[in-house]
Amino acid sequence: MVFWIVLGVVVVLAFAVLGVVVHGVLGAVGRLTRELAAAEAEVAPVRAGLQDSADRAARLRDARASVG
Repeated sequence: MVFWIVLGVVVVLAFAVLGVVVHGVLGAVGRLTRELAAAEAEVAPVRAGLQDSADRAARLRDARASVG
């Protein structure tokens, strides 16, 4: 009889611990998603500027190649 009580308590505690772990992991995934979105928004202007510079450099290179 005592065995079944102890087993029931162990199972309930195991589910409680599993629930806490899952809650923590899901919270971390949510925070990571928000952080990645914020980083993407901060980097977008820099990336656009770098793309413009690369396009301009390619145009200049092509113009110099066609002239010379």
